[in-house]
Amino acid sequence: MMKDLVQIDFDDYQLPETIRFGCVTINSFDTLPVKSLVLHPQDTRAVAVIGSDPRGGNDHIKVCVYRFPEILGKFDRPFEGDVEWDKSSKFKKPCKIDGLPLDPGMLALEQVPSDWQHEVYAPSKSWIFHVYRCSDAAVTVRYVLGQGKMLECQLFLDFARLLSLELDQWVVDKPELTLKPRTDVVDLSLTDEVVEELRDGIERAYQHLDLVPGQIAGKALISAINDFVDLQIKEGIKKKLAIDLAVDLGSLWGQVLCEESGWEWRSIADGNDQAVYCVANPERSYCISPTHFLLRMLQLKGPDAENTTLLTYNMLNYPDHLDAPPGAYRWIG
Repeated sequence: MMKDLVQIDFDDYQLPETIRFGCVTINSFDTLPVKSLVLHPQDTRAVAVIGSDPRGGNDHIKVCVYRFPEILGKFDRPFEGDVEWDKSSKFKKPCKIDGLPLDPGMLALEQVPSDWQHEVYAPSKSWIFHVYRCSDAAVTVRYVLGQGKMLECQLFLDFARLLSLELDQWVVDKPELTLKPRTDVVDLSLTDEVVEELRDGIERAYQHLDLVPGQIAGKALISAINDFVDLQIKEGIKKKLAIDLAVDLGSLWGQVLCEESGWEWRSIADGNDQAVYCVANPERSYCISPTHFLLRMLQLKGPDAENTTLLTYNMLNYPDHLDAPPGAYRWIG
């Protein structure tokens, strides 16, 4: 992934009221029918792709912002190169848009200073490309239609009305986002009966490992579980035994994560799914079912099997690179 690239799926996050990148400001962004945003803000060039579909398959808008004169000295004239690529077409004449001859006012930005130069191109009937330029900056806007009519697309119409240009700013900061509240998650403490079963599983796990409680702890104990799993993969294991071992080893694996990193045993139901006994971090950013995870490891086969029992523990015990926001309930494994 490119450095500073931000990819946002608004199924998970609330739409921010305002988006800023480069010299562009989009007020009332939260009123747009937007599903996704890809943002790559840099010191001399900022790019945003705004879509009605998180996979980019439907209507979307690509905005490129260029800062002069720095951009011309630092790169190989990317503004001119981008423009030539975007406006190029196999057609000798501009395509008609919704059956109408191309007009500069079609989806033109409404808040552009009068001294900016403006050009418009239509390389295809589902593609309008606007170019705005002054002595200090340039902005290109590419509208790409997935279906329907260009001039009736609500995303395009609202975008053209809301975007403004502010030459006294050049924003490279990532937007501040708020996670949508998860109303579909039921997060409960374990019952006394389940806690007792967990203790029994931990006791049996020590027996499988030929260890006694307190003999080793932390990462060393997880390494012992990892080695035991490696042995089972190598020798082969029947399904019934794999399930039993996953319950026992998973109980111990999850308990170590709780003791070393402050994770908690919980009963979590996500949406309409059945509740799962799992461990979750205090912020509820992530959760994992140790039993399901260890079962998947134990059922690996062949010399190329990748046992990640220790690797996953390390990832969760040192989570600097895990970036899910609080309350996301992202499942691992």
